[in-house]
Amino acid sequence: MQIEFQAKQVQGQHKILNMSLDLPALSIRDEFGNTQLKGMHFKTNQALNAQALEPGYFQFNIAEMQRQDREAHASGQMKNLSWRMDTQLHERTVDIQSKFKIAELGLDNVPAMQDLQFNWDVKDLQRTKTQTFFDIIQKQSNSCLEAENFEKDARQAMIAIINDGFKFESKHNQLKLGTGSIQADVVGKVMPGHQTTLEGLAKMFPSLLEAQTDVSFNKQVVKTMMNNYMRAAGKSMSYQELEQMLSAMQSSQQIHRDGDEFKLSMHYQYGEKKFLTPQ
Repeated sequence: MQIEFQAKQVQGQHKILNMSLDLPALSIRDEFGNTQLKGMHFKTNQALNAQALEPGYFQFNIAEMQRQDREAHASGQMKNLSWRMDTQLHERTVDIQSKFKIAELGLDNVPAMQDLQFNWDVKDLQRTKTQTFFDIIQKQSNSCLEAENFEKDARQAMIAIINDGFKFESKHNQLKLGTGSIQADVVGKVMPGHQTTLEGLAKMFPSLLEAQTDVSFNKQVVKTMMNNYMRAAGKSMSYQELEQMLSAMQSSQQIHRDGDEFKLSMHYQYGEKKFLTPQ
């Protein structure tokens, strides 16, 4: 294992600029099996001095992971996981960008997923309230607050952030299953609210949400996913059954078909959804 720091002296104190950790190999054994990790890497230039929100990033990678479990369905492997999160600070707001990728992920007896990508950007978070949430997290790590008090404070701070509203987008998401593939984009916003509890927020959230969703996929990915689901019940889906299911979705005008390619476009606004003609 190798840990590296870079620091400089500021007003007589050392300020850590960045930190990295490399772990070539790691083996974890438990009562159910064994997990092997290779090529683990972590690097960040954030939250190293524990004073305030800072612009910056963290990066986490795993080159390979294998799981051998006594239950066959829980054994599998993963290759080239990458997760990067960037934070940008503005005068009154905070933007957070997340990019997550896995080159290959598979469980025994299940077709492997390839080129999994999930991206998520959150924009215009209120900076002062985001700082309050950060302070609570830092206080917990430094003083070990009682779990009940920590959860209560963190919950209220998160509700305050959501009550101010924000924008979000999740683009260029994708998943491949053999010759099947699916892509999805979501863009939207959460309007300001005035809730004081998670229960109240959950109840009102659909009325505060506006989003545009665009999904495209091909026939093969539907076939693979449905066969995996039905195989668990000892069944399979015939070609005719697959066509009947896709035709029913098409006739309801939820999806649009071009040969073996399908598109879904939906606009959701304040509790109501409308299916649109894809562009």
